[in-house]
Amino acid sequence: MLALERGLPSFEAFDLPALLLAEVDPELVRPRVDALLDPLPEPVLAALVEYFARDQDVGAAAAALHVHPNTLRYRLGRVEALLGRSLKAPATVAELMLALSTRAA
Repeated sequence: MLALERGLPSFEAFDLPALLLAEVDPELVRPRVDALLDPLPEPVLAALVEYFARDQDVGAAAAALHVHPNTLRYRLGRVEALLGRSLKAPATVAELMLALSTRAA
């Protein structure tokens, strides 16, 4: 029976990050993910997760976190300071999104 007939998504239905991550041994990825995300304290990491979940909309992410938008901006600034990278750089955003996707899996 085909995967679609059982209600499971086909391999082709996965988004690009899921496809990329499916091809890599998790034991090879885990140290890189940990090195990237472990320096971020929980409130800062939670701010980053919400920020990305809300398509980088500060107002929406702040509302979801029940904090003032300036508090969220401060936390996102801490992400940049702790990582030494800008959240405006597409490569940084892509790497963080992949790391967060890996950790959530």
